[in-house]
Formats: sequence, C-alpha cells, structure tokens
Amino acid sequence: HQVTFYPLMNKCRETTLNESGEAVVLVYPNPCANYATIRFDCLSEWVRVELVDLSGRLVQVLVEGNLAGGMHNVPVELERLAVGEYIIRVRKDSGTLSTKMMRVKSI
Repeated sequence: HQVTFYPLMNKCRETTLNESGEAVVLVYPNPCANYATIRFDCLSEWVRVELVDLSGRLVQVLVEGNLAGGMHNVPVELERLAVGEYIIRVRKDSGTLSTKMMRVKSI
C-alpha cells in the first residue's frame, strides 16, 4: 500500500516517482524549521547530495560516496541555516535530481 502525506506546501509520497513515473527527490517536511529528511532512490552507485542556495553556491555536502541500491533517507539538521529557499541536488552516476526546500523560522 502507499501512504500519502500533505504538508503545507509540497505533497510527499512514500514512493520517489512522480505521476509520470520519473524519479524525483523528496524533502519532508517542506517547509521545514530545524530538521528535514531527504528521500531518493538510487542504483548501487556513487551519490553526492548537496544543499545549494538559490545563487548556486554550495552550502553543504550532505552525503558523498558509494551507496547500495534502493531507497535512502538522509536526515538533515537545519538549525544553523538561514531562513529562505534552497535547492537539494542529488548527483548520481545515473543522473541528477533536484528539488526546492524552504527553511522557515522555528516557533
């Protein structure tokens, strides 16, 4: 069975495929305050997960190395990150995926 969550802005699914069957990277919750999880699928391959600001500047490398095939969940601590929009970029031998992430002020 498939679970569907509806956060404030982006739909988050248990699968990492969009409605067209294409691979996507998911960030949840999104928007997020202090913590988020990045979810993606990969083959057994080299993967680099990057946090990039909207000007294209690399803020942080979250994961880099050879990963086993399957679904991966990468927890991210965001407490030191300025409020604003960012891009999560997943570079893999098999291609690059990206999505936007919104960091909001915690209450």
